[in-house]
Amino acid sequence: MIVIDSSAMVEALVGREAPLELLDALQASVHAPHLLDVEVLSTLRGLALGGKLTSAAAEQGTSRLSGPENLPL
Repeated sequence: MIVIDSSAMVEALVGREAPLELLDALQASVHAPHLLDVEVLSTLRGLALGGKLTSAAAEQGTSRLSGPENLPL
């Protein structure tokens, strides 16, 4: 059983070069804490406010998390 945490999810959503192992693992059955979406959104916001992520990249990550093309969870 694979349990993903928010840092791995953020890396998969907006990482410049997300590790292939991470992306491959997300294609399988993955379990997530019930607050994963809140944690990911908070991290994206913090990265954007801290200037480590552009607003556009943060919005793209948010869309990928909640959109129809989201990563399988």
